[in-house]
Amino acid sequence: MSLLEKVMFHPVRSVSYGYHKMIETMSERGNAFLLSLIPTTQLKTILVVFLVSFVDMRMLRFILPVMVLYAALFVMVVSTLQMLQLHEDLGNFRIWSQVMKIIKDDLNTQLAEAKFCWKNLYPYLRFFAAMAAAVTALHYTAASMVLNSEITALAALMTAITFISLSERHQRLAWLSMTLHLVMAGLHLFPTLRPATAASLQLAPGLFLDFSLLAILQLATLGCYATMAAQERWRGTYKVLIPHLASVVWFQMAMLFAGDASTGGVLRAVGTFFGTVFALPIIGGFLLLFPALALGRHLYQAGFLLQAVVTVALLALPFGLAFLRSRHASLTRLVSSYQVVVLALGLLSLLPAVHITYLTAPPPTDAAALPWQQYYNVCHRPALDAATQAQVQHGCQLLEGATVQWQGTVADQTLACVYGRPIGDCNAELMDEVGFSRCKTAHAVMTSRCTLRAWNRYQFHIVVHMPTGYLNVSPAEVYLSADNQFQAFGLNLRVGDRLEFRGQLSAGLGTARPQLTLTGLQCLSCHQEIAPILEVTQRDVVNELVSSAGALFKLYSPRRCLRYDGEPAPPAVDT
Repeated sequence: MSLLEKVMFHPVRSVSYGYHKMIETMSERGNAFLLSLIPTTQLKTILVVFLVSFVDMRMLRFILPVMVLYAALFVMVVSTLQMLQLHEDLGNFRIWSQVMKIIKDDLNTQLAEAKFCWKNLYPYLRFFAAMAAAVTALHYTAASMVLNSEITALAALMTAITFISLSERHQRLAWLSMTLHLVMAGLHLFPTLRPATAASLQLAPGLFLDFSLLAILQLATLGCYATMAAQERWRGTYKVLIPHLASVVWFQMAMLFAGDASTGGVLRAVGTFFGTVFALPIIGGFLLLFPALALGRHLYQAGFLLQAVVTVALLALPFGLAFLRSRHASLTRLVSSYQVVVLALGLLSLLPAVHITYLTAPPPTDAAALPWQQYYNVCHRPALDAATQAQVQHGCQLLEGATVQWQGTVADQTLACVYGRPIGDCNAELMDEVGFSRCKTAHAVMTSRCTLRAWNRYQFHIVVHMPTGYLNVSPAEVYLSADNQFQAFGLNLRVGDRLEFRGQLSAGLGTARPQLTLTGLQCLSCHQEIAPILEVTQRDVVNELVSSAGALFKLYSPRRCLRYDGEPAPPAVDT
């Protein structure tokens, strides 16, 4: 089962596993990571030079408290995670000590637990030192640089985690202490609640000592602390009291920052914390999926995706058949028959492929053909972003006339035409329904009985989108100029057709839309199959010019479009 499936179908277990894994990782590598934050001698030298050169005392007094505050909060979080890991290790230690006590009756398990707690007080000491640094730095930090809502939510979350995890089971004193702190926090957050003075003691004339409810609560809290510490001959100081003080410190931090926090900010922070836990694996899955989709899009644009899928399917077929034979012995004869059929079909499929390859074998590829990606980097968008258009045009004019062979997707095409012959009558038997309707409409509105349609020579303007990168959603454009030899393509191409074209760079070099004069064109993926034109030779161009000259001579000959007694002239006979 993949990570995404585990998170989707077992969210509670996934969060629990991630929680314990994070605690274990931070406990094992937390010290090494904190030590790695200490700069070396070279970094210290660079820092001193930077401070002397760019930072004045006013800036230093502004930045230094902010750095100390957030660094201290980070140390507190890391130390807390180490405390949680130590508490889990203490539980395992108790289990093993009970097992050892069964073997050896005189084993003092309480003393062993106390020694274990005493030798692992370093995270607690670092935690309290970081707390003192954070409180001190807060007084010198600008209010605009303190994330009160986020720190309040973080401190409240850590309070709940540490109180539930670090407190001993059925520890009534811990619950009593936290209840007293909650009451005192309520009196602090709502100063309008002024309870009456419980007692007053006159120490001297005019000098009174008032015992308020808040003072009584504080004294009761100190009593709880003393009772915790006195457990097991004062071993409760580091077994019970110090772990409990960690949750108390986080609670006091939450109250300290809650005064300047907003309700909306706290809700936003809580949603961010819990949303990150559940949404981060899903976001990570999408981040892994996006490159795969981009790669598939690039392969599709390159015309390679279908070939790759077919190749993988054919390669996987023998393994699939072998797997079926291994799992189902009764299918051995059937699988063997399938193997023979697939082999025969594969051999037969090679015959038309060889025949088509022989008929449409492309001409030898020009070794000096300019790749599209190289042209794009030198004379297109990246070059235009790095230099002026005039500079790019000046440098790319040297490529005029260069032969290229690229692949792209049709985005648009237009045409223009000249020359023709007389219009014939509409014949329903020789025309389809659409053509007959168009012919009748034309006869009804036209003023001339002659047309030059038969001698049209078309020139097509085709706009092709070229790939620019895996994640680029704005493709580059290339402007193709195709003459009459490419009439079949110009009349049948649709937007989205994949083409491989060959031609010479003619104009627009160094601009966002270079122009090509086509000499070859074939479909890679088209809505309608069109016979490829692999190479237009010089002989084809000469034949086209001769045909055009003959069309002009025929157009201006005395036989063109003559009418007698108002009757239309008969269709001219092509020569």
